[in-house]
Amino acid sequence: MCSRNRFSVATLLAVGWLLLLQGATVQAMSAAGAAAAAPAAPAAPPAGGTAAAPAGGVPPAAPPAGMAPAAPPAGPPPSAAAAGGAPATPGAGAAAHGSVAAVKARGKLVMLCFPHQESPFIRVDVELGLDHYDGIDYEIMDGFARSLGVALEVRPVKPSFATLVPALLAGDGDVIASSFSITPERRQKVDFSRPYFTVHAVVLVRKDSTARSPADLAGKTAATVPGSSLEERIKQLHPGRIHYVDFTRWNYDALSEKAADFTVLDDTSTMRLLPLYRDLKLAFPLPGVDDYGYAVAPKSDLRQAIDRYLDDLQRTGRLDKILQFYLGPTTGTNP
Repeated sequence: MCSRNRFSVATLLAVGWLLLLQGATVQAMSAAGAAAAAPAAPAAPPAGGTAAAPAGGVPPAAPPAGMAPAAPPAGPPPSAAAAGGAPATPGAGAAAHGSVAAVKARGKLVMLCFPHQESPFIRVDVELGLDHYDGIDYEIMDGFARSLGVALEVRPVKPSFATLVPALLAGDGDVIASSFSITPERRQKVDFSRPYFTVHAVVLVRKDSTARSPADLAGKTAATVPGSSLEERIKQLHPGRIHYVDFTRWNYDALSEKAADFTVLDDTSTMRLLPLYRDLKLAFPLPGVDDYGYAVAPKSDLRQAIDRYLDDLQRTGRLDKILQFYLGPTTGTNP
């Protein structure tokens, strides 16, 4: 009895498998016949040519239902220059990104800067945390952002001060606010607001130096921050070599350690830091002045908006109060 039952079950299983295999074979043969009956797709045209029309002038059939046509490759659209048009204007994308309308739509103003702790213009507020800032430029830009009804985002650049202009032109921020001097070289790349602060450049040397005029500095080793307006000033003095440092304070250290013979700094920095270095002295001032301004992308309407805000600060006396809070009543001048 048990033996016959085992045989019957095995037989039924075998018959079931045969039926399944037979059904799969029929389906495969049906699919193959359908594929053979379908018209062949037209061949792809040769490179640079056009597709040939099928015999009889009938256009090729649409793709089967449920099958979407091939999507174009992902990526940005071709540039105007690639399409045969005029090349894009440098900074044009940054201007669109850094417009008043774009700032308001985004809900924040992005301020590019290179903060350091010796600067009264932009520095980290270490008492509040590494993502908190204060200083003259921070105060002014924070007020300007509020006047637009948006928040202020401070975005420090790396690795150096020289990164500020490339970052602005790349659309990484809306405005450079970092004790940024208005110079002819920079005007070729960015637009500036009206000046809001003026400084004078002075030459610092060690106390044993006999330098008394620009002619005495030719061929000497200078210390400076790369990308700064003071680097431009130093190059006009024809140094023999330039020793680059990352921060303003390190210029003083370079002189003390005899890594450099002189440096050029603004009088605002000198009045605060020179008393800390008894082996250094002020040799002489350089002619002319340096004006600080806020840089925006070329043709950005943020420039006019910042100018109006600075005019209002000056008219109400708020600008003088900000400067005096961080610098004292006798440091620097307000244009």
